[in-house]
Amino acid sequence: MYWDFALVVGYGSIGKRHAEQFVHNSHEVWILDNRDLFGEAPSNFKTIKTFEGIKIKNPARSIAVVANWGPDHLETLIKLANLGFKNLILEKPITTSIVNLVRVKELKLEFEINILVNQGWNYSEFYNQISDLQRQFQLGLPVAIWSVGGARCLSTTGSHIVHLANRLFDSRASEYSSSLEFGTINPRSSLLDYVEGVASIRYESGARLGLNFTNLSSIEGSTFIYWRNHLAEIDATGHFRLKSNLNSVSPVEKITKYSPASQFLFDSRSQETRVQIDNMQSTHFYSRNLEYFDLISDFTNHIQSAFDLLMLMNSGVENKTLYPADANKAEILKRNFMIS
Repeated sequence: MYWDFALVVGYGSIGKRHAEQFVHNSHEVWILDNRDLFGEAPSNFKTIKTFEGIKIKNPARSIAVVANWGPDHLETLIKLANLGFKNLILEKPITTSIVNLVRVKELKLEFEINILVNQGWNYSEFYNQISDLQRQFQLGLPVAIWSVGGARCLSTTGSHIVHLANRLFDSRASEYSSSLEFGTINPRSSLLDYVEGVASIRYESGARLGLNFTNLSSIEGSTFIYWRNHLAEIDATGHFRLKSNLNSVSPVEKITKYSPASQFLFDSRSQETRVQIDNMQSTHFYSRNLEYFDLISDFTNHIQSAFDLLMLMNSGVENKTLYPADANKAEILKRNFMIS
């Protein structure tokens, strides 16, 4: 779609990527950032520091991107809604507290706003490719996902993995537990938390998600997907490898008769494979030339993933297990994390 007016709020690394895309599909591009962007933003972008003076003539053909700090997202959404914007791209995290997440849902309905949440893999062919492999090798549904690594931040990288688990498990979370530490090494600002530790979600189906990151290592890490007799590894570049132990174990054997997954079935870097697993880029919907309005139907799924991540963060504060029934506690609803 070609936009009459595009506004990008926040001109960090992700905001810049959005702005570069709007050069090709927008008549006018403005950048809103409270920093002095002289020499940083291209001359064909208009740069401003406040919302004053923004007037949109055609809401249907205007769009705004929210790419500033996570703790500022709700306030930014309220201002954009009051200015008349009807089409928004929202970077993760959607918000940094559960009570603000509820307010985002209310704003969407109250102002009839189309919101696209920019969640990496969601707009790639990744999930279709996984489904193809599950059918091809008769894998069934996965039973566990473990993601491990160094200083990847449980908020930043964890949001992708939580969304991955929710999609692949096709089940709802029933239990959250974590033991977390909130560090000050965030490259965006020392004011923003960089979260390490161990976090786990148990799903109604019995499947489990585990996240394990440490701020004491620079190793990027990998994500592992377990089926009953199959194991997949996805590294940070999107290299996907699928292995099985069926060369040594029958699928009808007791689950406790285990053996290594040593039989290679699929490698995304092999010349012989049918598909290439996409990596976790943040602007897949641009590279695929997808229509913006084709992507807004799964907003509820993004809200659920954001809720699950915030429940993990809350359980990590006091190192205890939380259930969804506990989410009506005021301190959990209102606790606001400095994550982005």
